[in-house]
Amino acid sequence: MEKLLGGSPRSFIPEGWQDDHGGQLELWSRDMKQCVRKVAPVFNRALIFNTDVDAFHGHPEATTCPDGVTRKSLALYNFSVEPQPFLVRSTEYRARPGDGLKAVAIYLDKTALRGYDRVKRIFGIDDRFASRSSAFSPDCVANRSRTGVKPFR
Repeated sequence: MEKLLGGSPRSFIPEGWQDDHGGQLELWSRDMKQCVRKVAPVFNRALIFNTDVDAFHGHPEATTCPDGVTRKSLALYNFSVEPQPFLVRSTEYRARPGDGLKAVAIYLDKTALRGYDRVKRIFGIDDRFASRSSAFSPDCVANRSRTGVKPFR
């Protein structure tokens, strides 16, 4: 079996990005109690971090860049052959402390995404088939989920 192993290099690409545009990557403690570091999307910067199941990261704040300017990043993953089977699971989105009612929406969305993922695995359905045959498009699910902080996966 193949499994995501170790790191996740990220290279932020936007040349001339301004601090007031936002888009900082937040790195959170394993218990999701505090943001331990914010990393600005600086041109030609690479960031390598571990991808454990409870290592959380994200950029949950909306960017405030002008029209025509976007935050870009390139994510690379290393896969290796594992000697034993591993548990396959959906991304574990989490609300940040102080998110208030947004935390309920994140929880409900995470639960729906987990159910959708489980149905796909049980019936062998891929995303292309599901999006052609349903109004419940996986792209909609993925885009709604970006409000939370997800683990380094």
